Amino acid sequence: MENLLLGIAYLPLMYLGLFVFAWIWWKCCSWFFILLVKFGEKYFKKDTLPYNIFMLTFVGGGGLASVYLFIWLAVWIAKENGY
Repeated sequence: MENLLLGIAYLPLMYLGLFVFAWIWWKCCSWFFILLVKFGEKYFKKDTLPYNIFMLTFVGGGGLASVYLFIWLAVWIAKENGY
């Protein structure tokens, strides 16, 4: 029972941490994704196969890779500081 109450009590802190992570990620990476989308819309006809492949590969894959990079960075910093 005690663990359940502790988990419920820490739930707002977890959401706050997720919000801070997402905010920092967006502030650091948004310029790059906006640049990629502008490039894709400029050089490819919208809703064509090359456009969809470009968006899936570079914008979608790059977004996923950047999230993984930020998670890895947070874990690495925590390990270096002894947490």
